[in-house]
Amino acid sequence: MLDTKLIFIEGISGSGKSTITDFISNLLTQHNIDHNTYFEWAENHPICGEDDVWLNEDKQSSLYRYRQLNYAKWQEHITNLVNSDNISIFDSSLMQTPLNAFILLLNENFKTIRYFYKRLYKIFHICNPYLIYLRQNDVYLTISRVYNSRPREWGDFVIKYICNSPYGKEKCLKGFDGMVKYFSERQTIEDRLFLTYPYKKLQIDNSDFDFEKCEDKVREFLYL
Repeated sequence: MLDTKLIFIEGISGSGKSTITDFISNLLTQHNIDHNTYFEWAENHPICGEDDVWLNEDKQSSLYRYRQLNYAKWQEHITNLVNSDNISIFDSSLMQTPLNAFILLLNENFKTIRYFYKRLYKIFHICNPYLIYLRQNDVYLTISRVYNSRPREWGDFVIKYICNSPYGKEKCLKGFDGMVKYFSERQTIEDRLFLTYPYKKLQIDNSDFDFEKCEDKVREFLYL
């Protein structure tokens, strides 16, 4: 029986987060375990996203507002969760969405990012949250694969979003190569966050996109 109320799936774009999230959801269904699954940009997503900041204030005010909104919404969700029989599965909500805000839009350093997570982990404590992290050895290959497999509109949007951000402008990021540089930097920060994550966690090298192998490891990790 799972001893968690929260399962996080993380990794850079194209690492297989959605595939593994679907697998976990189906696995819990097979075991008659009640759960809710939240994908990035889902309309019913309970946690604030980047758009809740926005930079119509000075940087420090935006940073404070972003942190407080996240803490408040996570606290509300956790309170509801512990009083229910459900498990929540989150794709991209622990690392990807906050890091995009902290790095791209707020252009913050790791010390500030680490401070945010230390308090967030305390909010999660009562749920004994699990983290599954899909890591890629070759970021260029992974981003090339997802860039070429998704609609061109997706790639154009992500490149524009990254390169026109405060971080992208400071780093002079341009085009596809600029996008790859950002994802490489973000994965480096995700690596550091994974090492300091204080609850049950699993890192999977999914560089070969062998999802049968990934699913076996996830099933063993969840004891299902």
